[in-house]
Amino acid sequence: MTTLLRRTLRGDRRIIEQVDRVDSRYQLLTHVATGGMGMVYEARDEVSGARVALKLLHETDPETVLRFSREATILAGLDHPAIVRYVGQGVTAEGAPYLAMEWVDGETLHERMQRAPLRAIDTVELGGRLVDALAHAHARGVVHRDMKPSNILLRDSRLDQVVLVDFGIARAAGGDRSVTATGALVGTPSYMAPEQARGDRDLGAPTDVYGLGCVLYECLTGHKAFEGRHALALIAKVVLWEPPSPRSVIPRLPEALDRLIMRMLAKHRDARPTDEEVAQTFAALDRAELQDVELPGTAPQTPTEPAATARLVSRPGMSLVIATTAAGADGSAGDVDASVRAQRANAIASVPDAKHARVDVLRDGSVVVVIQDRDDDKRGARLALACARALQRTDPTLITAVTTGDLGSRDLVDVTIAGLAKEAIARTFANVRSSGRPPGAIRLDPATERLLDEPILRVDGIGYVPGKIG
Repeated sequence: MTTLLRRTLRGDRRIIEQVDRVDSRYQLLTHVATGGMGMVYEARDEVSGARVALKLLHETDPETVLRFSREATILAGLDHPAIVRYVGQGVTAEGAPYLAMEWVDGETLHERMQRAPLRAIDTVELGGRLVDALAHAHARGVVHRDMKPSNILLRDSRLDQVVLVDFGIARAAGGDRSVTATGALVGTPSYMAPEQARGDRDLGAPTDVYGLGCVLYECLTGHKAFEGRHALALIAKVVLWEPPSPRSVIPRLPEALDRLIMRMLAKHRDARPTDEEVAQTFAALDRAELQDVELPGTAPQTPTEPAATARLVSRPGMSLVIATTAAGADGSAGDVDASVRAQRANAIASVPDAKHARVDVLRDGSVVVVIQDRDDDKRGARLALACARALQRTDPTLITAVTTGDLGSRDLVDVTIAGLAKEAIARTFANVRSSGRPPGAIRLDPATERLLDEPILRVDGIGYVPGKIG
């Protein structure tokens, strides 16, 4: 094995400075991209003469190498026209693992959607090809886990030539789960299924169906099903909200297609359709009816404001408790151990009268609690404060807020988490103890302040109450 590979050490990371040829077989032509773990090149396979995409890994820690090797093994076991084709793999003379795949000329679906939403008929045809590719992978025990427009290539920029790529965080059934241990990011927040947001390890085909539903929703409507100003706000919305239906944006969309996409976005995985059901629904749709559907913006219509989930019928007096770490508030935290998540869930369960609260403990340990007392808003606010205090007792370093309002509001979660993010920055870069706010204090919004009979400490115009009871 010969190679003209030169590296330098930059900090604690090995950087590939120049590569001419890999493994006496691949002539590198153009540097395409640099990622967190390696580089991607356009190369020529001198055995076949074909162009290939060559991934070269520059991180050599065992977990990264294992994940890279798993991606190659998974791809080698898949053979479908809508899945990027495996060409070869190996290790350079200097120990850098590489993976060669077919080269796909074209653009990503993300780039295509930047120009305009897709027509309904194009979305259905594209969705049919993608679900067929997913069914092929699922039948072989492979879950992609990162369905998103930037991982979908359009060969020659044609919507009828779709290619699913990037199996870097895919998992084969029975595979080594340690590869996605604490600190790993599994999925992309805007397309992440609720079970991914909660840090579940047992992800299966329904997780990919959900991600595909998010992709098709965006194809049709021109906007994501879930958006937020901060990563934590976005993930909180994934577990809390149902997005407005596509028909609220495109009134002439066939009901069957609208129902299918909303089922694909069901919060509970068991409520989602199977690959086969999705494919059958796509096949049964009337193509002539789809041809007549206008794109968003070509007919008078007003998008619906995001609504709360069916379990969370929106009303002004609902209280929301959010607790996170300093890193979690800005989205930089990794996964926490399952025992930490269980401890925080148990803390809420131990609060008297909290059995009807909705509790979601997210993958990074952040907690979202929704309290609704239909008869007494003050009682609901007091219960929310008790839950916040219970969480603070499990970890005094948590940054916690209680806010009261209409959970269907587009801004309520964003505003609350924006406040926590500011506190996280202050905690990271300044001595917050000197600000006068006691450690473990719980941030309140004005609506919650008015509902509580508690002494309020005001710092920089923000109301706080002590985190400890008594």
